[in-house]
Amino acid sequence: MSQPVFASLLNVKPATVRAWEQGQRTPDGAAARLLEVLSQDIEIAEKLAS
Repeated sequence: MSQPVFASLLNVKPATVRAWEQGQRTPDGAAARLLEVLSQDIEIAEKLAS
């Protein structure tokens, strides 16, 4: 999944996703929890994106 699509899924800017991936920022709050859930079951992300 591309960064822009993933950012849209999480309702954040693509630059935010890029910063998370590069270790410049750490997700917090609801985004952190959603990322935790998605890491447990990637199929959820695929269903949400479609």
